[in-house]
Formats: sequence, C-alpha cells, structure tokens
Amino acid sequence: VPTALHREIVESVAASGVHLLVEKPLAGNVTDAKAIVDVAKSAGVTLAVGHIERHNEVVKNAKKCIQTGAWGNILTISARRFSSFPERIHDVGVLFDLTIHDVDIISYLIDDKVCEVFALGGKAKNNIHEDHVVLSMKFENGLIGLCETNWLTPMKVRDISITTDTCFVIIDYIKQEIKVLSTEYKNFDPANLFKAGLEVSEDKKSFDKIEPLRNEIVDFLSAVKENRKPLVTGDQGINAIKIVQAGLESIYSGE
Repeated sequence: VPTALHREIVESVAASGVHLLVEKPLAGNVTDAKAIVDVAKSAGVTLAVGHIERHNEVVKNAKKCIQTGAWGNILTISARRFSSFPERIHDVGVLFDLTIHDVDIISYLIDDKVCEVFALGGKAKNNIHEDHVVLSMKFENGLIGLCETNWLTPMKVRDISITTDTCFVIIDYIKQEIKVLSTEYKNFDPANLFKAGLEVSEDKKSFDKIEPLRNEIVDFLSAVKENRKPLVTGDQGINAIKIVQAGLESIYSGE
C-alpha cells in the first residue's frame, strides 16, 4: 500500500495479533514510524521492515568481511542508485523511495550513529518531489557515507564502493558481485620514480543469485517462528527515516 497508509493499516493488523512485514519506508515521517513501532511492541507482534538490500547476498558477505577486518579499516562508503522515473510513486520523492535503501545499508555496514546530515538536490522533471539528490552522512566514529540518487537515468545503477586503508571495494547489487582492488609495489627502483612498479590486483567474487525478496520473506517467517528479531527491526526502520527526513530538511534549508 502507499506509504501514507502504513500507520493506519499496521494499527489495525497489530490489534488483531498478526505479525507484520512492512515495506520501506516504514512511514512517511518519524512520528508515524515511531507510532508503528510502539503499537507493534504493545501488541507483542513481530515487526520487520522491508529494506530488501540487507538481504542481498553481496551485502551479507560485505558485513562479514567488515566484521572480520578482511578489508582493513573503513574510511568512506559511497553508494549510487539511479533509475528512470517510477510512475507508480506519487506520495514521496527519491529520498524516501531510493536513497533510504543506501542510508540503511551504509548505517548497517558502519554500525554507528549518524551525527550530521547534509543534502543537495532538486526537481528536474518532477514539480512536487525531489528527483535527484546527493546526501552525505557523518558518523560519530568519524566515518563518512555518501548517497547519490536520481530518477533521471535511462538504466538502473545499483552499486556501492568502500574505501579502506588497504583496498577499494566495489559492490554491484544487480550482478551480485564484489570486486576487491588493491595495489603493491613490485621491482621498485628508487632511482627511477617514473617507473614505480605499482601493480593493481583484483579479486572478484560472484555469488549464487538468490532472490533478496525470498531471503527477506524467509527471515520474517523465521523470526516469527523462532521468536527472534528480524534482520531489519522497526527501530532500524525509524533510524533510516530520521536520516532521510533530515536530508529533506537540509535540501530546503541549506543547513
């Protein structure tokens, strides 16, 4: 259903004792999102939020590599999400429809609280909502996240890049592929710096193309059956909305 109806329907369904998988964004604003989470908790039902990219096999692998330190220490994460204009979307702009995906993923990978948000954007082909945005996030640990999003390109782009102190990682959501690029000096001659002998190596990982939507539904059903938290909780859904709502305010205030 449209985002504007999420709160009303959740309140009705939760009152019936039925568990809920709510599509992202959890709501169109922080107030409604908090109300949704509160009513689910009061009713004692499981609430999962449909941030589907969390269930992509490449994101699962990236999370493991970051947790184990396999890629070194993260410095920045940058995401690109481009599409043509979606005729089905009328009640929100590109921030709440697309940018929120990468806001959630970057927050999930960095696993820290955002302390600053700044965004620039505009309405190139949409008179009501923003259709192109660049949003930056600064986390309390000093790391930087950047999201570039639009509804203006003729093809889909869904990728994320991670710069660390040891390598550069490119993650393609659509191809479900990860490239890890690193460099080393070979045959280095300090007397001839024009030939530095810098070689780039690439380690490419491909994954079985498991449909993320299937993973999402299995996780939700398992959370209900096992009485555990789903991969994406209501509180995490609120967090993503806080960030994109701050981004929307930033676009119009310039602050």
